[in-house]
Amino acid sequence: MEFSRRVLTQMTLLNRINALIGGSFCFFWAHGCLAGENLPPFQLSSNVVEFGIVEESVVHAKSIELKNLTDETVEVSAVVSSCSCTDFKLSNKTMRPRSAITIRVEFTPQNRSGFAESQGLIQVERQGNKSLLPVTVSAWVAPPSGFKVDREVVHFGFVGDQPEMVKIRVYGEQADLPDASLPVETRGVRARVLKPVAFDPVSFPGLYQLDLEVSLNAKKNVGSSHTVLNFTGRKGEASVPVVWKTKAPLDTYPTAFYLGNLRNGSKPFQLKICGVEGLDIFLEKGLFEIYQKEFIQGTCLVIDGRIRKRGTQSEGLLNDRIVIYKKQKGEPVGYVPVAAYESSVAIEDLP
Repeated sequence: MEFSRRVLTQMTLLNRINALIGGSFCFFWAHGCLAGENLPPFQLSSNVVEFGIVEESVVHAKSIELKNLTDETVEVSAVVSSCSCTDFKLSNKTMRPRSAITIRVEFTPQNRSGFAESQGLIQVERQGNKSLLPVTVSAWVAPPSGFKVDREVVHFGFVGDQPEMVKIRVYGEQADLPDASLPVETRGVRARVLKPVAFDPVSFPGLYQLDLEVSLNAKKNVGSSHTVLNFTGRKGEASVPVVWKTKAPLDTYPTAFYLGNLRNGSKPFQLKICGVEGLDIFLEKGLFEIYQKEFIQGTCLVIDGRIRKRGTQSEGLLNDRIVIYKKQKGEPVGYVPVAAYESSVAIEDLP
């Protein structure tokens, strides 16, 4: 997968600069050619330059070698990079037969943290033909806090009664890995921290990853809600919002009421609630009065009655919502929006 991803990235870069360099070319890896000749006339000592853990705004350098395996003198005619953070400096642009030059790869990350990767292409001309050799430069840029969280927000989406879990990954040197905590008042959300493990001892020695399992038990939460997962490390802090929207453990028919123009009168309504026993309702803002009668229809509670405006509120749009709650515990388990308007003038009801 990693090899394929880099091939696609480099081929995309190749297409973008094709118009710039022009002409026919052969696309080489460090030890092979993707088009044209069977044997590569040029070789890179490595087409991947890994810097490991680096600091931001500091020049980091490594050297690779480019070999000319032909019996002719050739020229390095162009060097292109996908990022201004990467520079390729040649010891010599002219390569004598069966000789090599040194390429100093400089990486200077600015205004970035975490994993960084750039692509370079080195163009060599031989008898009017252009050969391209790709180079991948990678590093992990240590942020000021010493660690990097792999996501900006934990979003559980629209969840129901069953617990949900999302994984978070934090990267950093072992001594800089943070502790994770949730506000004391947070209910239904837990963060379980697993043991840190080495990320890639060969390419990124010293870099560790810390996995967290953030779980949500939404049984006691209705409507949209959120909290914050706080990270505290040796060098700094970070916060990641945790958001979710829960489904009430019941179905209502309809899901909302639009009553049109009350015209100083009342309107009939019927609300069917299925899925939970022992329920009752009230209007949250008290803008309306409900005259109701209840009966059971199969496994559903049916509330059949009339609704009218309460008090002498001025004319205009009225918005309220029916709160459905458990009789014994008094806990809200759902809401049904209610909207109407009142006008003494005969206005045609909207559908």
